[in-house]
Amino acid sequence: MPQIGDIESLYPGKAYSPWAERSFPSQVYWGETHVHTGLSLDAGLFGNTTGPDTAYRLARGEQVTSSTGQPVKLSRPLDFLVVTDHSDLMGIATDIQRGAPNILANPKGKEWAEGFAKGGQAAAEAAFDLIGNFSQGTIPKELLGQYSPGAPIYNGVWDRIVGAAEQYNEPGRFTAFIGFEWTSVPKGFNLHRNVILRDGGNRASQVVPMTTMPPLGSTDPLDLYKWLDNYEEKTGGRALAIAHNGNLSNGWMFPVDRTYAGGRVNKEYVTLRAKWEPLYEVTQIAREALKQGLALEKKFGTNPYKFGMVGATDTHTSLTTAEEDNFFGKATSVEPSPTRVSHPFIKSALGAIEGDMLLASGYQGIWATENTRAALFDAMERKETYATTGTRMLVRFFGGWDFNDNDLRNRQPAFIGYAKGVPMGSDLATAPNGKTPTFMVFALRDPIGANLDRIQIIKGWMDSRGELQEKVHDVTWSGDRQPDANGKLPSVGNTVDIEAANWTNTIGASELTAIWTDPDFDPDERAFYYVRVLEIPTPRWVLYDKVRLGAHIPEGVELIHQERAYTSPIWYTP
Repeated sequence: MPQIGDIESLYPGKAYSPWAERSFPSQVYWGETHVHTGLSLDAGLFGNTTGPDTAYRLARGEQVTSSTGQPVKLSRPLDFLVVTDHSDLMGIATDIQRGAPNILANPKGKEWAEGFAKGGQAAAEAAFDLIGNFSQGTIPKELLGQYSPGAPIYNGVWDRIVGAAEQYNEPGRFTAFIGFEWTSVPKGFNLHRNVILRDGGNRASQVVPMTTMPPLGSTDPLDLYKWLDNYEEKTGGRALAIAHNGNLSNGWMFPVDRTYAGGRVNKEYVTLRAKWEPLYEVTQIAREALKQGLALEKKFGTNPYKFGMVGATDTHTSLTTAEEDNFFGKATSVEPSPTRVSHPFIKSALGAIEGDMLLASGYQGIWATENTRAALFDAMERKETYATTGTRMLVRFFGGWDFNDNDLRNRQPAFIGYAKGVPMGSDLATAPNGKTPTFMVFALRDPIGANLDRIQIIKGWMDSRGELQEKVHDVTWSGDRQPDANGKLPSVGNTVDIEAANWTNTIGASELTAIWTDPDFDPDERAFYYVRVLEIPTPRWVLYDKVRLGAHIPEGVELIHQERAYTSPIWYTP
């Protein structure tokens, strides 16, 4: 038992009640920043007939009807949502679907509308023809002009998007951000960014989204930064951008020397990138980008890839269903059915790899002081966020110089975390002489999810020779497992029942905590650290399709996986 003199260290709050007089975030809010409705060109062309209302109602916890007529509801409401419809040709797909008069008045538009009206193969051919014309820049000028910023039809669609966010935004209960996706794909390279505004309709209505098609648009991120700067100067508001799908950019999402447009990665580029893009929608290449940021920081004094982690679905169904047992696909054409597992959109069009299939992912946790646009946006700017593959586990991560095992003797770890260190997304202070960084991490399982397998801390650094390094450390785990002679931790085991698409929490732990000290710290080397938390194995959506719908699963497809969370890093700069 602690002695009287220890009470101050164990309960260092400003009041006896640990929830009173708090000056730091004590609540994690769940949501996502990447949802497309039928107003997006591709989503509408592939059958999404729903709009922002459906997206917001589902996220708030209501039951809605999908475009294929199926009822859908989340297991638990979300706290926030950003509808990010593609800014190019916003709303044209909806008008083609309904045969709007302005569409029928154009020969090509009439051809597309008649194809959609016939359905089946004719609708698919019309959709691909429209997309082909868009990618080649051959959309009829009359239609392009009507669906470009400044035109009454386009501006009306933007007003609808802004109005829906205003309608469903309820400070303290649910936050509806105003945003859009700037979908840059020069030469087929994916340079997409989601733009999020901190503000309400009074400011958002003063602008229209930036597009990529000439003469008004651009595919260069530097021009997007100009748009963001102009927005803030014109309205007095604030905005940020989140990049995603860098794995499809052929390396141009994270340039280290030249940009795709022929420009150079110079002081101006790294400064603007760091200013406007504090977050990244985490993919398999994020760790490499974080390392390249250390090299660019040494060269220019600014790290352009110093980003926090975001999880999102990039759904084109309006339905933010990231849970494996409630997965409605990424496009309307692959909403639940006995045959969707063999649909080309699942296996190839959405980037699946051989022997695998699309994952249901993901959500974002934000540590914020309250559920409002201002508080959540500010937390995203300071990168106090983490990504998950759909689970809602709680994760806290702090770095400092003086954490010790005694700090774990507290059910209110944030008091000590903020008092003795910095949270995820932050920078460690300069290393005191002779000190080595210590990290405190807590993880608590999703209340309706799986137990935890392990916590890992991933370190990336630039060594004394200027070479970029990385290492994964298992810092705590469930059970009495011990690493082998090579330091490899044995598997946690597997309780998945394939026939029932079920699992049991008879292995793993409901919570894990650790104090970890970097054994290889060099005070002269730039470094970053982030946490990865793994759950025990659970079924994937394909197994639920097999059990519920009798779907035939192709050979080699993984039926089991481990949900996980990734925190924003903590950086150390000499």
